[in-house]
Amino acid sequence: MATAFVSGSAALVRQYFMDGFHPTGKPQKTKKITPSGGLIKAVLINGAQSAIGCNSKYPLKRIKSVPYDEHQGFGAISLIDTLPLKGKNEFNLFIRDQIRLVEGTKKEFKFKMNKKNCNIKKFSVTLTWMDEPGAVGCTSCLINDIDMHVVKNGIRRFYPNGLDGEDHKNNVERIQVPANRNDNFLVVIKGTSFITRATYFSAVATGCFQKVLRG
Repeated sequence: MATAFVSGSAALVRQYFMDGFHPTGKPQKTKKITPSGGLIKAVLINGAQSAIGCNSKYPLKRIKSVPYDEHQGFGAISLIDTLPLKGKNEFNLFIRDQIRLVEGTKKEFKFKMNKKNCNIKKFSVTLTWMDEPGAVGCTSCLINDIDMHVVKNGIRRFYPNGLDGEDHKNNVERIQVPANRNDNFLVVIKGTSFITRATYFSAVATGCFQKVLRG
């Protein structure tokens, strides 16, 4: 069931962009985008919600779980929480697809939470990239390591995947931060360590921002 649900959701994400729903939330032929697999993956993960459930053992019992643990990972897919639809929800979606990055460089994107009639209370950003295959039996398997962090209001720094520092193991990184009106968020994506000359990343952000101030 999970495989069918994720596959169907991925197809809907692709159709959303192919039908020109971005950025207005309604279909426009002139806005057609052909998304990469990395962008589709980022969209699916970005809006995933915390899951509550039971384990598969008998008798069934509720288990304590938090995002990023072994029980739920990034959570349960929820497209309504990551794809704006006119008349259905009120937030904005920012995307960057297949952006070239080389080692030692960075990309920065600044967001201000100032969109009217928007009631979501968090800023969410997800980074993905398609890495080269690692060696058989590797313990540190990233070939090209990209890292992301978010700075809120120029003071507090947030790291991905529930960690207190950079993630050097995964090629998917998500950060979700509580957000209030007029908060500022700086997203920093940097090429930490590459084996190949360059790699390409995709990024998605959702929140009550009106426009991106940088990037």
